[in-house]
Amino acid sequence: VLLANNQEVLAYVIGGLLIGAVLVSAVGLVRDRYYAILIARILRDIRAKLFVHLHNLSMGFFSQAKSGDLLGHFSTDLTMVESAIAGGVTSLILPALDVFASCILLFFIDWRLAIVSMLVWPMALLGPRYFAPKVSMVSNQLQQTKAATLGIIQEDLSAQPVIKVFNLADDIIAKFKAQNEQQTDVLARVGFFSSMVERSANIGILFLQVVLVGIGALMVSKQLLTIGSLAAFQTLFASLSYSLSEVTRYLPRLVEANCGIQRIEKILSEVPALDERKDGKALDNVDGELTFRDVSFGYEKDRMNLSNIDLVIEPGKSVAFVGPSGSGKSTVLSLAMRSYDPVQGSVLMGGIDLRESSLASLRNQLAVVFQESFLFDLPVRDNIRIGKKDATQEEIEAAARAAGIHETIMKMPAGYDTMAGEKGKNFSGGQRQRLAIARAILRNPRILILDEATSALDPSTEASINETLLQLSKSRTTLSVTHRLSSVVNCDRIYYLEDGKILEHGSYQDLMAQNGRFRDLWEKQHGFSFSENGNASVSIERMLAIPIFSVLDRPVLEDCVQMFTTETAPPDRIVTAEGDIGSSMYIIVRGKVEVFKRNDAGKEIVLTTLSDGDYFGEISLLRSVPRTASVRTLAHCVFMTIQNQHFLELVKHSPELLKKLEETVESRLKRDKEIMRS
Repeated sequence: VLLANNQEVLAYVIGGLLIGAVLVSAVGLVRDRYYAILIARILRDIRAKLFVHLHNLSMGFFSQAKSGDLLGHFSTDLTMVESAIAGGVTSLILPALDVFASCILLFFIDWRLAIVSMLVWPMALLGPRYFAPKVSMVSNQLQQTKAATLGIIQEDLSAQPVIKVFNLADDIIAKFKAQNEQQTDVLARVGFFSSMVERSANIGILFLQVVLVGIGALMVSKQLLTIGSLAAFQTLFASLSYSLSEVTRYLPRLVEANCGIQRIEKILSEVPALDERKDGKALDNVDGELTFRDVSFGYEKDRMNLSNIDLVIEPGKSVAFVGPSGSGKSTVLSLAMRSYDPVQGSVLMGGIDLRESSLASLRNQLAVVFQESFLFDLPVRDNIRIGKKDATQEEIEAAARAAGIHETIMKMPAGYDTMAGEKGKNFSGGQRQRLAIARAILRNPRILILDEATSALDPSTEASINETLLQLSKSRTTLSVTHRLSSVVNCDRIYYLEDGKILEHGSYQDLMAQNGRFRDLWEKQHGFSFSENGNASVSIERMLAIPIFSVLDRPVLEDCVQMFTTETAPPDRIVTAEGDIGSSMYIIVRGKVEVFKRNDAGKEIVLTTLSDGDYFGEISLLRSVPRTASVRTLAHCVFMTIQNQHFLELVKHSPELLKKLEETVESRLKRDKEIMRS
């Protein structure tokens, strides 16, 4: 057209190009809009499917899964999938169509040169084919290292009190730097192999272009091809090469997205441990009777936490499960709530095996007050309404009054619209428990479950909430787990567990009359009292039950009792640190602590847990030696402490007494060494 100066045809050509440009632009805009909606909906569906599936998994899965890994599925994995989908049209589909169309047009220009190009250009994909599997492998490693790094950060943020007390900042920083270096190394490998996918393809295409120019030039010299055809062929092949390069640049994103999809599919393939039957029997008309028939259960296959448990809990009765830590008390509650299914035997409600019932209808019969009651970052009204979603404001306020929290709420500027804050941080521990009780009252359950509901509270708050719980437990089946025996005196039946077995059961009076394990535990916790100002005191008789004080005469003991002071500590507080010079002894009046050491790798090894009536640090009364282990609170604790300087001043004038005390300390040291070795 241009050489012939055909103005009319040129006008048609230019007009056609303008119309084509407008159409392409319009179609492109429409495509971009709908493709953006499509991408958003695909990610929405994946995110929703993953979130819903996690809610269907049992507690056993969450007890073993790492939160960093789970969060990684919603962040990095979905981000990679989003990146791949977003470039799917522009970087894969359209370039692939361009390659296909260009290959057809090449045959129209010159079929001989086209055949040569078709035989040669697939060789340009050998590089991507070699490097793509390596990208997939290192991408999977990268996601694992990212999850590990995130896990270290999460642990660090939640363990700041321990880190600061033990001067662990340098160790934690070193651990993070090592993990960060590992992530950096893997990230560099991902970047290199990803670039090699693109680079190897481009190198192959570049050499292919040179080969085709050479062959085409040879054909022109032999008059087998015109210069115009060669120019057109080379221009079209350049377009094909550009589209092919676009596809190869996209391949690393596709490989990484595939890695993310595989990780997500791994979670989606997890089978819920609880078999939720679609035709499960409804438990709407049950009376609250619970039966355990020859029940055995273990969180791990080779260790049973409960063995051959047989018991019947009658409707409307209050039952307590007590015993040392690890005895299986909380496991009984977990099976009653069907957080797990028994390995052997069955748990029945109203004569219906819980495995044959509707899980939703079971949960509708229950209300639970946990040791640490979780509050959502919602208004107080909505946190209480969780117990009954369609509750009116009047019902919510009535429940709050019954739980003794209404007046506190009304004193707040926003009243029932007050936000609870993250994990309920805007409320004290006692207030959170009362809100949880209000939730349970509003639900009006047939079965009330109390899992260490007051163990994290101070004595005055505990006594007040126990009164509220006593009223709440009337006229309904109540199951409670506690290590504090004073709160189970009024229960209809008490079960004492040890090593997963029921050793004793009966009323409080029955168990005390048996002079067995329950009575021993009662006497360990008995003998302490509190004054109105919160100070603790201990009786002489209770002091005599502690070996180091048992050798003291009564007058000396009376003086010793006066030397004790009361200390309190919130949960997760380091009371004594390994390596510190001991200067005092502690008696646990209320609360629970864990005793732990750190191994050479810096990992915590829990040696034992102690609770009401237990004691630690008695060696420090006679010797100012480094502590052999650390003690951390697991709940709100009240201690009675005595300083070694005061104690030594009391006994220094009696050589015989000092000798007896030394023998007692030696005996305790020998026992501690045996514990350390085991």
